[in-house]
Amino acid sequence: MKTLSTFCFLVLLMAGCTWEEPTLKTLKNCQRPTSLLTTPNVTSPKTYNFSFVGNTSDVASATWKVTTLAGQAVSQVVNANAANYSTTVSADGTYTLSVDVLTTCGDKLTFNSTFTANSQLPIASSFSLTDPMVHSRLNCALATNDGSLIANESNDIKVWNPATRTLLRTLKGHTGYISWMALSPDEKYLYSCSGNESIIYVWDWKTGAQLRTLTGHTSGIVRVQVSADGKYLASLAGDKTIRVWDTTTWQLTRSLPFADNYYGNGLAISGAGNLVAGFFYTGSTYYFIVWNYVTGAEVWRQTIASLNGFNGMAFSPDGLQLYLNYYNGSLNSYRLQVYEATSKQLSKEVSFSYLYNMAVSVDGKYIMGGGNLYSLPGLSLIWSKSSSGFSLAGNAMSANGQYVTGWTSYGAVDMYSLSGATVLPAFVRHPSVVGAATFTKDSRTLATIDASGTIKTWDIATGQTLMTSASTQASLNAINYTADDKFIISAGQYAGARILNAADGAQVRSIGTTNYSNYDPSFVAGDGSFFVNGSGTNVLIRDVATGNTLKTLSGHTSGVINAICSPDSKSAISSSGDLTLRIWNVATSSQTRSIPTQVGSVNYFVNQLAVSPDGQYIVGGAGTTVLVWNAATGQLYNTFSTNSSYSIGTLAYSLDGKLLATGSYDGKVRVWNILAGTLFKEVQLASPLVKTQFSPDGKQIYAVTAKDLQVLTVN
Repeated sequence: MKTLSTFCFLVLLMAGCTWEEPTLKTLKNCQRPTSLLTTPNVTSPKTYNFSFVGNTSDVASATWKVTTLAGQAVSQVVNANAANYSTTVSADGTYTLSVDVLTTCGDKLTFNSTFTANSQLPIASSFSLTDPMVHSRLNCALATNDGSLIANESNDIKVWNPATRTLLRTLKGHTGYISWMALSPDEKYLYSCSGNESIIYVWDWKTGAQLRTLTGHTSGIVRVQVSADGKYLASLAGDKTIRVWDTTTWQLTRSLPFADNYYGNGLAISGAGNLVAGFFYTGSTYYFIVWNYVTGAEVWRQTIASLNGFNGMAFSPDGLQLYLNYYNGSLNSYRLQVYEATSKQLSKEVSFSYLYNMAVSVDGKYIMGGGNLYSLPGLSLIWSKSSSGFSLAGNAMSANGQYVTGWTSYGAVDMYSLSGATVLPAFVRHPSVVGAATFTKDSRTLATIDASGTIKTWDIATGQTLMTSASTQASLNAINYTADDKFIISAGQYAGARILNAADGAQVRSIGTTNYSNYDPSFVAGDGSFFVNGSGTNVLIRDVATGNTLKTLSGHTSGVINAICSPDSKSAISSSGDLTLRIWNVATSSQTRSIPTQVGSVNYFVNQLAVSPDGQYIVGGAGTTVLVWNAATGQLYNTFSTNSSYSIGTLAYSLDGKLLATGSYDGKVRVWNILAGTLFKEVQLASPLVKTQFSPDGKQIYAVTAKDLQVLTVN
């Protein structure tokens, strides 16, 4: 072997070649990474990019593995010569990244690091816009013998001391919005149900403890009622059954199926006589059925003629009378019918008041509903109440007859003594939910309007009220400052518009009662000279100084849903029930483009509108879908879903045009990369969204809900 090597060397030397001794790369001079770099994706808060720090030229392969802190595998991949990796996690939380590296030098390395996925928008600060006892998504309120008030707010039940507006406790457990509640006469049990849940909750409202649940229904429950003796509970559900429960054994006494559609407030039960009644309709036929819930037999069926609105029904505590309140279209009046349960005959029918969600007191001395309280059996009016100019959605009396509560569909709750005197202190903030909001150009002042048409302005930094206007007793759903921030313009469907002095709230002028259709408060031109609104099938251009109509833009063939101004004030954009967006040249009153809002086979009715700051894109909110159009060409650029069960209520562009904030009735604020259609950040708030707006520096989002202002941090 040595002789052969010597020979080869001599041959190479004679050929004029040189010999270089071969060397192997050692671990000492191997080029390998030293650590890991984790970088969150700027457009997706749950996507992370990983890369090596240091020289990677000698990396042969890398196995990347992501797990939860509990060790559950999230992703794993083996890539030859892999110097970087990207993964998307499904949920917020802290994760571990482990990378096993094999180099060409033959050594093995392992790198570990942790990272935290957080798609939530942090809440920097907040302040209340409404008085404490205003409830969003309010469906029912009850009065107790000690003067406490029980009311639902979305999924929760809140117990208050109304004299001081102090929250005593919150009962949590429902996963859907509460549809109704009932209190046993001895106040031992509170019953609640939800149209999104098939179970009944039983509570001790004095401690907040959930005592039990009653199961058996197969779909959402819209109503529960307890008998005057407290021994039986009736429930009405979307599975088209009425169920009756024995409250001493908690066993189901009877399930009573029905065939037709039902009224949610058409349920009544009597302990005496073992009777339960429901109100139903099919086509134009309206009727009620009375069953004996012990035997399950149908006792009685009665058709109601000329019914154009059903308000409620209730048994007398002794079960001898059944009261029914409805609107008779032929007679153009509300009617009260009194039926005798024994003879099954109508004994009395009189022209009466509106008794929505009608109820009879436990002692049988009073009948009430819709803000009206009458004595029984004489039917003498004791008092009639409203709240912030609106009819009450219902009344309930404490078992001892000392207190009566009333509530509106706008979140206001009132408590009265039997004489009608209120036991609540004077309101300081909005007495009902906020319906619209806007900001001054510097975002230092917020203006809000409630269901009664009262406008308030607020210092955003301190939360202090700056101005309160007089109430109009009219529903206004759009509000904006003029360009100089000196005046506030508000408008509402069927309520016309009005212009107020922003400093003191004094009304400068009122502008008609035309059918205004604005959903969005962006209808004031940027130069402050005019504002736009939809009126029927037309878009009106109105002078801010005089309120006069300057121009009428015609072309839509169905009612205008919304109308806004472009950032440069040269164009107006409108949406309509005719499934088009239209762009108008304000100077020439001409239509420059018609954009269909039918995409494929889907018809999109665009309620919300926004324009990018540079005017290049128009964004529409239609139900739970965001649509983005190129303003110059009218071409649909992008569509994406908010993946919510509730419609988009507000849209807001960041000033750089890169992000879009959406707010919806479920209280969720979502921030999107608008052109990519990817979710960036989100946060769940407690009340429906009314307005979202980015701060001038883009670092915060002002989120106005039906009850408060939340300042969110955008990272």
